[in-house]
Amino acid sequence: MAKSKSYRDIIRDIRQGKLHAVYFLAGEEDFFTKKIENALLEHVVAEEAKGFDQAVYYAQDVSLQDLLMRASQFPMMGERQLLVVRNAENYFKNAKDLEAIKQYVSHLPSQTVLSLRYHGKPGAKIKKALSGEGVLYYESPRIYDNQIPGFIEDLLKYHGFSADTKAVYMLSEHVGSDLSRMEKEIEKLSVVLESGTKITPDIVEKYIGISKDFNIFEFKSAIAQGDFARAYKIARFFSQNPKEYSLYAIVAVLYGFFAQLYKYWTLPDKHDRSRVASALKINPYFVPEYQKAARYYPMKKISKVMQVLRDTDLKVKGLGAGRAEYKDLINEMIYKIMH
Repeated sequence: MAKSKSYRDIIRDIRQGKLHAVYFLAGEEDFFTKKIENALLEHVVAEEAKGFDQAVYYAQDVSLQDLLMRASQFPMMGERQLLVVRNAENYFKNAKDLEAIKQYVSHLPSQTVLSLRYHGKPGAKIKKALSGEGVLYYESPRIYDNQIPGFIEDLLKYHGFSADTKAVYMLSEHVGSDLSRMEKEIEKLSVVLESGTKITPDIVEKYIGISKDFNIFEFKSAIAQGDFARAYKIARFFSQNPKEYSLYAIVAVLYGFFAQLYKYWTLPDKHDRSRVASALKINPYFVPEYQKAARYYPMKKISKVMQVLRDTDLKVKGLGAGRAEYKDLINEMIYKIMH
């Protein structure tokens, strides 16, 4: 089994025609495995032969034995065929499947590229059955919420941009953990801006449509600083655009912030910016925000705020809210946090 590379290195090799006979694409984050799969679909088989020598299957619809039989056949038009299988976690649940893939890997046909996309983390037996020359194993890393800003910075850099920290967090807190949507938003910038451009809040507002003054990032900042007049002003804007500014997402961002603020209170050294950033796993740029928020929110108050947020979350999900409208829920949440 080939040593795993980054998804970009794998895609680069595919574009250059450096192919493996089997791509075993596993992991919990589908964004990366889909990118590799799409590269295979685009580059392995010539366009004129795709109707004959390229097929996409779902594992629940075709047995592994039938799939491997097809993989052992010769292409109809080109020099190779590509078989892409999604939901491959439906395979390998019995000794028969494991033995079948083991035999296939031990005698790989030169004319076939087989891609198996497996959602989740495969066990040791599956990895062992798929070990061998010609097999590339890739396990997509799970991206946690605190890693999304870093992912955005990396994506911007890949497209030739640098970024203002506030702009990065505007994108992070507006788009959330949907990496595919994030990529599409950044691709918008690559169409209209020159390489080397520094992405600022003004650019994000102009080309992506996230207001630099009325967004989740600024709402959280207003709550953190105890600026409830500004919080109500932003909430009014949100209420006019409820589909764009999910109350569920807003509550999640605030809950994450106050959970971190609670942790901040437990730190022995609250004045060393680098130590605080390391302990909270945040950008040092945001440490002053936590230091200032601590003036408004002692630990006892934070516990109360987190209960308010839990209650609001239940109401957003339709439990105990009756027919309360968006604006009523968000204004009630601000009032209870304030008092």
